[in-house]
Amino acid sequence: MFSSQDDFIYLISLKTMGAMTKMQLIRRNVHEKSSGILIINRLIRNGWAVQTITEKDKRTKHIHITEKGLAILDEHMDEIRKASKVVVGNLTHSEQMLLIILLSKLDEFHDYYFRMNLETRDLLDNVYKRLN
Repeated sequence: MFSSQDDFIYLISLKTMGAMTKMQLIRRNVHEKSSGILIINRLIRNGWAVQTITEKDKRTKHIHITEKGLAILDEHMDEIRKASKVVVGNLTHSEQMLLIILLSKLDEFHDYYFRMNLETRDLLDNVYKRLN
């Protein structure tokens, strides 16, 4: 079973997006590097993901989901579908789509500042100034 929902989310990312570097996977899931590395290491330790070296550039390593990782996802999909249904509650399909649009817009806004790697102490003031 998954240690946390992050295990599942990282595996879903690998399944849907394909292999990626550790940092790509961590950024995709909007985690701090140290937290993301712990999650990735746990996936590798459980045999749900593997790390491979790229042929073109031996310094570049990619994380791939394994057959065991796919199997654990498949094994828990019914529970995941139930949780997904609970999360959207009584929203209609069109309300769900509107929510996705709004959350995506917010995600793009926040991602812009996240990628700037601003110091935490400067983040709030910096973003606030740009909004005004």
